[in-house]
Amino acid sequence: MPEPRSLVLNPVSQATPEIMFWQFMQAFNGRDPENLKLPSGDLVRVDVGLFTTLDGRWKISKRGRDQWLLYLAEMIKNPQEIWQLKQLKTEELYLMGRFQRGRMRLDALAVFKRDGDFGVWDEGKTGFVADFEDYLDQKRSELSKKKAQLVWTEV
Repeated sequence: MPEPRSLVLNPVSQATPEIMFWQFMQAFNGRDPENLKLPSGDLVRVDVGLFTTLDGRWKISKRGRDQWLLYLAEMIKNPQEIWQLKQLKTEELYLMGRFQRGRMRLDALAVFKRDGDFGVWDEGKTGFVADFEDYLDQKRSELSKKKAQLVWTEV
């Protein structure tokens, strides 16, 4: 995996989940949903699904990860690695990136899903900055064991 990018961003202001979500979406022109073309050529739909449970409850503040939302947005716009996992009826796209914020390293992950083998990755499954440093090493190992493919890496 590429070396972490040196970047210092201010945390989002602690507010309601809706306000924090819109602070995140400002990185994507403030539109929900926003379709974004990745360096791999894939098109992902960035929307509220990244931060809600299947029954619609907010998970944006889970484990204090909301403070790093702008790093997550930056990583989605400029991932360092993109992995694809094909399953029986669906596929998942894993975007990964690392940041160095002073002495702290931040590992960011976003996962998108689609049905079938074509089109837009139209379901945001999850997105967060992990609460420990080597999270992406563990996730990459897990994906390799599941026979996922590394489809793009930053050089």
